[in-house]
Amino acid sequence: MFATILELLNAIASNQVTLFLLIVSYFWIIWLAKVFFSWRYKPVEGDFNAKVSVIMPTYKEDKAILNMVVNKVLDYSPDQVSELIIATDMREEGIMDWLKSKFIYDNRVKIIRTYPGKRTALARAMEEAKEEFVVVVESDTMVNNDTIPELMKPFEDPMVGGVVGDQRIYNPYENISNFFNMISEKIKYKLTIPALSYFNQVTVLGGRCVAYRKSAIIPNIRDMEYEFFVRSRCVSGDDGRFTSLLLEDDWKTKYQSTSYVETVSPPSMIGLIKQRLRWFRNSARRTSRALLWDGWVWRKKTALLQMVSTWLSSIFMITLLYLLISSIFTLNWFWFGLDPLGIAIRILLLSLGLLITRVIRIYPVFDKKVNKKWVWLLGYPWYLFIMFWVKIYSIFTMNKQGWLSRQTTGPGGFKPK
Repeated sequence: MFATILELLNAIASNQVTLFLLIVSYFWIIWLAKVFFSWRYKPVEGDFNAKVSVIMPTYKEDKAILNMVVNKVLDYSPDQVSELIIATDMREEGIMDWLKSKFIYDNRVKIIRTYPGKRTALARAMEEAKEEFVVVVESDTMVNNDTIPELMKPFEDPMVGGVVGDQRIYNPYENISNFFNMISEKIKYKLTIPALSYFNQVTVLGGRCVAYRKSAIIPNIRDMEYEFFVRSRCVSGDDGRFTSLLLEDDWKTKYQSTSYVETVSPPSMIGLIKQRLRWFRNSARRTSRALLWDGWVWRKKTALLQMVSTWLSSIFMITLLYLLISSIFTLNWFWFGLDPLGIAIRILLLSLGLLITRVIRIYPVFDKKVNKKWVWLLGYPWYLFIMFWVKIYSIFTMNKQGWLSRQTTGPGGFKPK
């Protein structure tokens, strides 16, 4: 921030704009655009409702969590949720018997066993679903009484193919990894996703809880299940693939902020890094395919801008780091001299400026409630710095696939009651 102010003053004095100033301006313009269009976004209102089939793929889930998640879905009346299809992985022994013993009392529960992989589970369950509207709920995601009715409202428009709601972190102040995950998800679902939804082009309908129009999905179900990237069959990233197929067929993809779920976060920073690594790889494959091979995104200007900006942001961040390192040799930004005190003050100001910048950027989603855990925000810029290198690593390993963060016990600080 302070380096930017200095560069701006120098630019005014010399009438020359530096590369550093152009890159910083790019980041602020993208952020301001998201803020502006997220403010213009409005959730769909109305009385539209419909029966839904709920699909829940599960693999190596903590049984206490799975039990609670299933019961929350079954709290809905049959007039809203007509069936719950739980798709189990054939690699798990005994899970079908356990599920049958727990939920035998509700004839809406249908348990199917599928070949390994979430995509296969989703494909089989989609084909089994009897309703036109299908809601996928992951086995560690908790719905509430309003989640599904609110998620249905945008489908009043017959051109809407998929809808996602707000996705919140369960127990966000339990530990620092939950807290950082909560901040990242708030930025996504309060700024980025609403801005994209304003143009009916949400580029990823997050798979934790997402609703689809079955007639929009079924024609492309094999393209989702058997997607290949550089001759390797894709394992994860089913939600991004579904969304790309919908947009390619000119369906609208929407966000409904009045519908929300809570999801369990990885229990540690290592687990969170593994989750983000998987997500970054999914994003790299999805955007590369859309931009370079499939080509549909060139007809969708908002989606195109979003995908291009994800790549430009990485390139520009590397450039900024280069400029920062080169300043050590050029003595640029050494405002207080080269003695130890002057260098310490420079580092302090750069760190403080980075923190102030981050606070400004998350302010629109800032939780105004007083909570002493917000002191953890001091570490958030360094968390982002780590995640930046995770993202760079993911680009070079984008075709390495699989589940990295699935835990069998104690995820996300969840404490069964």
